[in-house]
Amino acid sequence: MSNNFGFELNKIAAAVLSSLLFVLAIGKVSNFLFPTSYNETASHSSLSTKKPPKVVAASEIVPKISFAELLASGNSEKGAIIAKRKCASCHTFQKGGRNRIGPNLYGIAGRTIAFDKGFSYSSALKKIDDVWSWKRLEAFLESPRKYAPGTKMTFIGLKKDKERANVLAYMKTISPEAPPFPEIPPAEPEEKKEIESSKSVKRETGPIKKEDENSKPVKEETKPIKKKKQTNMK
Repeated sequence: MSNNFGFELNKIAAAVLSSLLFVLAIGKVSNFLFPTSYNETASHSSLSTKKPPKVVAASEIVPKISFAELLASGNSEKGAIIAKRKCASCHTFQKGGRNRIGPNLYGIAGRTIAFDKGFSYSSALKKIDDVWSWKRLEAFLESPRKYAPGTKMTFIGLKKDKERANVLAYMKTISPEAPPFPEIPPAEPEEKKEIESSKSVKRETGPIKKEDENSKPVKEETKPIKKKKQTNMK
């Protein structure tokens, strides 16, 4: 009895082992018949994770404007708020105001760059023998270190065009001798279409001749053919 039981267990174990070997063999054969390379899997993963390109709406595109248009868009009241918030720690703006870390800025537009003889300017500004035009002021406000390398000024500048336009509009109000803002150039007129005059145009074919009525093709009149009456032969 015990021998028969042990024999049955061996048969079950052999069947299980055979099933496992069969599954492994099927996997090996499928990999051999249908190989999958690393590059293929990588390409599939890259395609699935690739983000679509960002589409910029037409409303987000800011049209480029001229310098004169930029200055004309400035708001002096907003510029006063920006100047006092970002510049008042180093400068004063009223007439007769004292110098601080930086000079008093009343009347700066249109004056020489190192105009206040009572203030110790950096050598970077002293060597610029010119006046504060609107273009130079705008460039200095955008990046003082870029405009005058070596300046003592630690202010990084106003990076937004609108902020610079507002501050320049404010500086105009505190600069009695400031030059006027440049005028906005007129829009270029559209090209006028040239109208050809019949008198000035020479016709290669000469004058137009009137058609002769007799030269017109005559339509042939087709008369209907009468059928002959058939007579019965007696």
